[in-house]
Amino acid sequence: MNGTSEKTEINNRDPLRRNQTLGEQLFRSHLVVAVLGMFMLVGGVVSSLWLRSRFQHMIEYREPVVDAVKQVTFGLEQAMSALRGLAALNDDVFKTQRKQAWNDTLLPNLARLQSLSASAKDHALQDRLVDLRSTMYDLEESLWWVEDIAQSAGNEPARTVLMLQVHPIGESMHNAITGLLEEEKRKRPDPGDPSLMGTLADLNNHFTMCRLTLSDFVAEGEPALEGRYLDRYDKLKKVMEEIPRKSALLTTSQNTLWQKLRMEAMAWEHYADETRTLRKTNQWNIARHLLLTDSRPL
Repeated sequence: MNGTSEKTEINNRDPLRRNQTLGEQLFRSHLVVAVLGMFMLVGGVVSSLWLRSRFQHMIEYREPVVDAVKQVTFGLEQAMSALRGLAALNDDVFKTQRKQAWNDTLLPNLARLQSLSASAKDHALQDRLVDLRSTMYDLEESLWWVEDIAQSAGNEPARTVLMLQVHPIGESMHNAITGLLEEEKRKRPDPGDPSLMGTLADLNNHFTMCRLTLSDFVAEGEPALEGRYLDRYDKLKKVMEEIPRKSALLTTSQNTLWQKLRMEAMAWEHYADETRTLRKTNQWNIARHLLLTDSRPL
């Protein structure tokens, strides 16, 4: 105790010694603060560099992913657009475009997505890609099916009935009307004699327009075209109702042609009505209908 008190007493009596002790304490204090500040600065720099590195990595990873997704979507849209063209026009150029979009754009970028997700160990994206690839396989099978149907004869039922039933009947009716007109010309040496020429000319005109407007309606499906057909057909029936009242003017050969025309006209009305009904359904184009229903899983 005596030694310590003596030392303290000496220090108290020596101002220079006391000032040096305080200076050392302040120096050590500032040094600690400086070291702590330096560690904080280094830590901040390291954190900043790490964040920048991660951000750059995210950019380098996500930008190609976003681009690949855009390309997959673009390829799919191109393929579907080409298939819609094939369903509507049955032109092989659309089939070629569909294959190019699928094989040259969609599939390569789908593989690119898989490669990017694997290199980045993005398990969530990898799981989604498994589901997407499975969906793409199912979709491709549907597209092949739609392509086959689009190029089959029965893809448009209304057009099938028109070609196989209505057109042959229409050709037979046209031949009968032409025969009636030619016979009428031969039997009229005197222009003043009673004649069916005007009635037969109207018959020919209305029937020609019926054939044209019905074909246009099957091709376009516009209600206005169906209305024009029905208007013409109504006029055709009225003209045909006039002929029996003038049957005395018919020759034997004309009467034979007339009876044939009447029978064919009944068949025409039946199949023309069936054609119009089929054209107005949602499945007037089977490939197009499947494309809008079964082939839209995404």
